[in-house]
Amino acid sequence: MKTSYFESALGWLEIRESSKGIAQVNFIDQPPFHTVSSKNSTGVQHLLDYFNEKKDCVNAVFDLQGTAFQKKVWRKLKEIPFGTTIDYESLAKELGGIQFTRAVAKANSQNPIPILIPCHRVIGKSGSLTGYLGGLEKKEWLLKHEGVITQTSLF
Repeated sequence: MKTSYFESALGWLEIRESSKGIAQVNFIDQPPFHTVSSKNSTGVQHLLDYFNEKKDCVNAVFDLQGTAFQKKVWRKLKEIPFGTTIDYESLAKELGGIQFTRAVAKANSQNPIPILIPCHRVIGKSGSLTGYLGGLEKKEWLLKHEGVITQTSLF
């Protein structure tokens, strides 16, 4: 497993890649002192595309580790276009029925590759942001970055 680090607009990210593809993206406080950001990493290149070019990484290859249901949910998350959202119930309907809403939410929360597999695009039925692995402020930033949430000013 190859590990790279990337300093993004959201802070440091740890990217783990196997010979099969990107396996994990983790939010971390800071990289280990002996490492530097690696632009030779496929994962880092895809994150640069996302943050700088404001586009999805449709060609990214992932090495997903999880149950068959989790993988089904994560593959479906990849289909949510940049700059759009879907609520948990609608996503569950697409995956077999509203009875799967809680299971979809749980699989979404266990996504090992946030940002690149856009679990941040799943919101509550009322439009609320609900939870996010990296914290709601990161989810809000990502949705603003994609133009889903517009910046408002009091002045």
